[in-house]
Amino acid sequence: GGAGPFDHGVEEPTFWFDHGPARRDRYGGAQLTQAQLLRSHERRWLPRCLTCRRRSQGFARMEANRERCSRGVKRRWDADTASAARGDNDALELGVATLAGNSVGTVAAAPGTTGRDLRARVASLARIPEREVALVLQGDATPLADDKVVVSGAADADALRSAPQPQLQMLRLQRCYAISASAEGLIRLWDVSRAQCLETLTGHTKRVQCVSVDWASRRALSGSSDGTLKLWDLDTATCAETLRDYTGDFNCVGVDWGARKALGGLSNGALAMWDLSTGACVQALHGGHHGPVQCLSVSWGARKALSGSTDGGVMLWDLDHGSRVPMQGHMVWVADVTVDPHCRYAASGSIDGMLRIWDLRTSSCVRTMRGQWSDVKCIAVDWDSWRVLSGAGAGCLKFWDVGVGRLAATLRGPGDARRDINSLSADWAAGRVLSGSGSGAMAMWDINQLECLETWKGHDTQIKCVELAQGSI
Repeated sequence: GGAGPFDHGVEEPTFWFDHGPARRDRYGGAQLTQAQLLRSHERRWLPRCLTCRRRSQGFARMEANRERCSRGVKRRWDADTASAARGDNDALELGVATLAGNSVGTVAAAPGTTGRDLRARVASLARIPEREVALVLQGDATPLADDKVVVSGAADADALRSAPQPQLQMLRLQRCYAISASAEGLIRLWDVSRAQCLETLTGHTKRVQCVSVDWASRRALSGSSDGTLKLWDLDTATCAETLRDYTGDFNCVGVDWGARKALGGLSNGALAMWDLSTGACVQALHGGHHGPVQCLSVSWGARKALSGSTDGGVMLWDLDHGSRVPMQGHMVWVADVTVDPHCRYAASGSIDGMLRIWDLRTSSCVRTMRGQWSDVKCIAVDWDSWRVLSGAGAGCLKFWDVGVGRLAATLRGPGDARRDINSLSADWAAGRVLSGSGSGAMAMWDINQLECLETWKGHDTQIKCVELAQGSI
């Protein structure tokens, strides 16, 4: 007796595959628990279920894919654990410890278990990203390869049983993550401490203009001249959702990952708000700019946005009411804008080498700094010290002291980096800046010692944007 797990009177989570009572009865799942229904539905219906494809959107689709991958890992792990528990000759439990000797736990291995399988299981035990785990078998000098079959029969299992405990040592790879995007339509995930490309994300058909990353959850949102926003799962380097806007191309984007909202700047001069949970455009802001929106900075807490356009206009938007306040000053293409964390001040830069500091409470310009043409292609601001860093022509970084209102220093990059720096991302606490240039070269800079530390070839074409994970250096 009592209510079933799918009765309306029982508060149960609604899964993305739930099609309602009529379809549940049709699929034969009325007497199953939700977990059983999920497994049954995946095996029998998911590949051809158009309802699931239609309803699973945005974050829901990404979370469903991650959950499905996690269950797959767990099913194989449970099967190998059961084989080892039965005492099968070709299955065993492997002890895992760190290099310091701290025990991580045990993982099962059976015929067909690969290095990739073990890495996924150890990552789950240690609760760290799989990409940061390397394993070394007892007696080996090199990390275990992903495609290596660890146990192919009873002889392999016996050899591992007789090996000293623990049979596996785990190395935590400390990575400094960054992401870059180029005019060729490619997005690349980097370990910049090693200048190593970890993944290449493909899917955009034209140049990628902007990328925003949630490093904690390993998600990214990119905007392109093909008129799409793409939501990426960085764990699997796959696109989870594509959002289309047929009225313009995406030139810039700001994301509130907690609220799952994104604000995009379009080539038609409008701003558009997207709900990343449903994949729907929920708000459009028109009439502010006569040219394409080139740059955007959003203060989600204050519900304000600052946009810059190729028409030289800077516009302060109220996202709740859709109203706007024009801020006059620039005469040419506004290359970049940024708002301080408290939404009191903002900085903007135009390609004629002019930097402006704005008081957003009065919508007035409080400081103007003038350089040469192409001195300001992109900007980063340290609001604590009132320093501005701009990417410039000829591969230069320029430091501006807002307090005295003048250029303080110029840094020049070597070799291939001596092309216009179109994008940069600063970790002010670590004293590091990552830049991307028109030649496709990337460079890491030490802004405390005022020197370029390293350059490498990041893309074959112009790099449009870069983002450096904060606190990873």
